[in-house]
Amino acid sequence: MKKLRNNIWFWLGLILISVAIAGGIIFYLTKHFGRVKAPTSTTTSTPTSDEKITTPDVADMRQEVPVPILMYHHIRVYNDSNDSIGTGLSVPPNQFQEEMNYLRDNNFTTINFFDFVNFPASNLPDKPVIVTFDDGYQDAFDNAMPILKMNNQNGVFYIISGFLGRPDFKKNCPMNY
Repeated sequence: MKKLRNNIWFWLGLILISVAIAGGIIFYLTKHFGRVKAPTSTTTSTPTSDEKITTPDVADMRQEVPVPILMYHHIRVYNDSNDSIGTGLSVPPNQFQEEMNYLRDNNFTTINFFDFVNFPASNLPDKPVIVTFDDGYQDAFDNAMPILKMNNQNGVFYIISGFLGRPDFKKNCPMNY
């Protein structure tokens, strides 16, 4: 009976410690990474001028900005019944062009993650969007880049270092386009 009681106290203590640790982690994450308030402004006047200057509070300058991210793998015409994954990850170039034209015609502006992460230090356009290409496939670069350039848009190409040397991998992709 004493052994059973000791086991109960052991497990109860372990559960309480686990709950306390989880609560602390949740509190920390919510405090540091939770929803962020929009900046408030403070108005001050300079001693040499009657002009009012509005500056954001330094404590919290971030605001929430929704930025859609469009992810592509292959930009190619591909329909292989034996490769459903490859077919599903492929977007034909004409469809990709229609999608990029839609963004352009509806006043979306492509940005990169540098622009997004540095917000609000760098201003974002009214309708930002990030276009990404996973895995660095040759066809994505060859077929997407001319369309992006034609529309004055940019994209983020994720390069997998383990793919270097593969025939379907872009060897000379400019890393900063």
